[in-house]
Amino acid sequence: MQMMIFFILGLLSFPSRLAAVWLPALVIAFVLTFISRPLSVFLLLTPLHVPFRQQAVISWAGLRGAASIVFAIMVFVRDIPLQTDLFHMVFCVVLLSLLLQGSLLPWFSEKAGMINKSGNVLMTFNDYTDEIDIHYISLPIKSGHPWIGKSVQALSLPPETLLVFLKRTGQNLIPKGDTIIEQNDILVLSAFAYQDDNDIRLKEVTITLSHRWCGKQLYELDIPSDMLIILIRRGSDLILPDGQTRLCEGDIVVLNSM
Repeated sequence: MQMMIFFILGLLSFPSRLAAVWLPALVIAFVLTFISRPLSVFLLLTPLHVPFRQQAVISWAGLRGAASIVFAIMVFVRDIPLQTDLFHMVFCVVLLSLLLQGSLLPWFSEKAGMINKSGNVLMTFNDYTDEIDIHYISLPIKSGHPWIGKSVQALSLPPETLLVFLKRTGQNLIPKGDTIIEQNDILVLSAFAYQDDNDIRLKEVTITLSHRWCGKQLYELDIPSDMLIILIRRGSDLILPDGQTRLCEGDIVVLNSM
């Protein structure tokens, strides 16, 4: 969308007019980049004890963009009498900002020591779920769970399902074959996503005080064989139900019906 905005705004400009405004645009870009922006960043962040190197990178990363051009267009279309070509001057400032600050941002960040060379922003679960159809499932190990005390290699996981990590007392652990499952662990499993969503028909039912399901546990409900309650929304919470789950007034029940 930002590329589209820049493309549309570019259609409104005349490159031949940039030559007449490049000198004042260069002065404005210099003041913004080396005086105004650093001064405002340092005044705001120094009282917060932000390290100088971080402030320097934040200051340099303040690129001018489409918003500046849009504001210039607002002035232009109002037919306000101007002695200068404000639109093309702002457009030129943005181009200078992108060319100078944008192209040198990686180099400037590296010189400021603000790049973690051992890190990789793509190494997250959410990014991989965008590339391949894999979903991650959270499985809390509560009291009485049959997996408590068992090693990972002894677990009977479904085919094409992998235990990728577990959370234990706020720590993320990489599970090995001899890792023992403990109570209150949260296991994270990965599995391939189901592809044909057309087979799934979801229906929402709001549980009112007079609803015949209100106050009952799921095992007590007379639900048709071609329906299954797969989710309950209770306020801001989402509940994955089991037979002991009791429905309350205000619950929104999500059913899968064939």
